[in-house]
Amino acid sequence: MLASIKQWLNDRVSVGPGGARRGLPKGIGWLHTLGVVALALLVIEGVTGFALSMYYSPHPDAAYESLRYIDKVLPMGAMVHGMHHYAAGALIVILGLHLVRSYVHGAYKAPRELIWISGLVLITLVIGFGVTGELLPWDQDAYFGTVVRTQYAEDVPVIGPLAATMLRGGRDIGALTLTRFYAVHILLLPAILFGLVYAHVLWSRRKGLTVPGTPVNVEPPTARGAVHAQMQRTLWAVVLAFLAVFLLAAVRPVDIDFKANPSDSTYHARAEWHLLFLFQLVKDFGLVPGIGSLSWIPAVVVPGIAMTFLALAPWIDRGPERRAGRRPLMMGALAIGLLGVVGLTARAYATLHPNATPTHSLYAHYTGDDTKPLSPELVKAGAEAFSGCGGCHTAYQDYTDGNSGPSLTGYGRMNFPLSEIAGHPEAHEIAFTERFEKYVRGDLRPEKTGMPKYTQEMLPPDKLEAIGAYLSQDPATAKKLIGVEPAKK
Repeated sequence: MLASIKQWLNDRVSVGPGGARRGLPKGIGWLHTLGVVALALLVIEGVTGFALSMYYSPHPDAAYESLRYIDKVLPMGAMVHGMHHYAAGALIVILGLHLVRSYVHGAYKAPRELIWISGLVLITLVIGFGVTGELLPWDQDAYFGTVVRTQYAEDVPVIGPLAATMLRGGRDIGALTLTRFYAVHILLLPAILFGLVYAHVLWSRRKGLTVPGTPVNVEPPTARGAVHAQMQRTLWAVVLAFLAVFLLAAVRPVDIDFKANPSDSTYHARAEWHLLFLFQLVKDFGLVPGIGSLSWIPAVVVPGIAMTFLALAPWIDRGPERRAGRRPLMMGALAIGLLGVVGLTARAYATLHPNATPTHSLYAHYTGDDTKPLSPELVKAGAEAFSGCGGCHTAYQDYTDGNSGPSLTGYGRMNFPLSEIAGHPEAHEIAFTERFEKYVRGDLRPEKTGMPKYTQEMLPPDKLEAIGAYLSQDPATAKKLIGVEPAKK
């Protein structure tokens, strides 16, 4: 048996009948450039990631500030951050297309099983880069997204609690969690990725490219000029991918959320765009009677089944035929999977609630979409005007249980929960400044709050404007502006 396994492995890693040759057959085209484009994007990720790591500090007290320094102060910092961000997204797209192309062309069939399986592991590693990298900004999205993902892991029977504790470094998301994710992101995953990419490219080179429609063990003759033509296609594909990443980083800088605030109950946790389908699947599964609370089934078991099916594809589809039309089982499974991913993603986008960010919030109104600092004069005027609200509310001061209204510390950096108010549009259909004004005036809140309606005579527009700036401060730096400690919740 060992001899058979050794022979099987030798057949898969050694030079095949058509591997490592100088020419290329007909049928090799633009879709076969995807692998090289993915390699180019990985190089961009490595270079920009190294540059960012020279200024990033992996600690909750400094992570957010260091990234803000990169984006707002460091020359070309926002560009480097943007290229790292958009190259990661482009890599997911390219690898997804590469996977589908290989699947449709039957590139997983013998003797290319190891190439296929190593490709699946590479995609998993890239997703791992995304999961660990998402926490590093230490903003609202990073914190609450990680809370949700680690909760999915914790819900897995038997091993879940231990796995979640190892990921977090304890019971809660904190400094140890950030340090661990950073170490995995810049040390462990790159080391594994480098070795696996080398093996994947080496095996692909030895076995040669899969020609669409060519049966197993049939190697078509090489075509004259095919190598030169393919090199041109590959060069153009790499250049276009680089230009797309560069232009996106230049015209649309990365918009991170506010600094992580675990006490913010208004934040809507969400997944990254490429995992929104899984996020929506968990939400929809929660509606199933009896088992809806078992979130680990859609979050862990379903993806596990899908990846197992893909890994076993070379042994499930063992026939010599590579033409898609003659492989109904495999093509049917692919169609179901793609329709499910697209449908769930569309459903997720249709129900997403936007969160407050530095460029999408009440705070943004006073800072020109985060292009200038808050006016200290306006903040101080707001502090004085807010004194009339002190009978019911508090902000940036010691909280007392005697207040009938909630603490409004940092309220301009949070979401307004208007979606639950009957008869009013969803929150994302009203600008944050309009929400604030209408809520204070009494036009956009239920009567059950018992809060009086403040007309323009009772609260002039200039005072309302100042209060908005006052409530938009960063709680951690409020003392520097108005000389008081942040509110204790």
